[in-house]
Amino acid sequence: MSALLTAWDRLAAEATSAAPSFVLWKAGYDLDALAAERDWPALAAVVEGWAAAEGATAVVRCTHVPGRLVLVGVAGEDLLQVDLIAHRPAGIGSWFDADSVAGAAGVDEHGVRRLSPDEEALLDALAGGSTVTPGAAARALAARLPRPSALVLGAARGSAAARLLGAAWPTTARSWRRYQPCAVTDALAQERRAGPGWLDAVRATHEVRDL
Repeated sequence: MSALLTAWDRLAAEATSAAPSFVLWKAGYDLDALAAERDWPALAAVVEGWAAAEGATAVVRCTHVPGRLVLVGVAGEDLLQVDLIAHRPAGIGSWFDADSVAGAAGVDEHGVRRLSPDEEALLDALAGGSTVTPGAAARALAARLPRPSALVLGAARGSAAARLLGAAWPTTARSWRRYQPCAVTDALAQERRAGPGWLDAVRATHEVRDL
């Protein structure tokens, strides 16, 4: 694998090999990916090995965000964040889930299962409420998602009626848990920095794997 690949690219390639539901969504200062819950244990092991190679001394596992496993490598004061998302959003139903998306994603020349820009824009619109004009790849992906494609595409284009109807459309991927802010999510929201004593405090409420 090329030495020019970033650390996130190397992690995504290893995760693609480890789990058929893993799909890279976006990477920058952190890594966001879709992955079914059944694949979380295998992917957590991959992240722990990668984090150790990146200088982390521990990895925190956080499940306080419904439908998501947040893995945080602790490298001194720096926090290396990896989000594994099974479905989004939580609640009555989900606009999309890892298995539906993985069936449409392709593996690139670096061995990373990822979305095309058109498909990524569709998921961004569904997850964040932005608008997009779906292209051919996005329309094909919409046909695979758990809601009728007309609702998916209408919501992506900004239809309030489609969003309202889609929000009430039940799907099997759901969570009734509420989002629970915690010491981990608070630190990630504050430039991914760990203050003095942070890891010791987190051990009381989270699973921590020492590396």
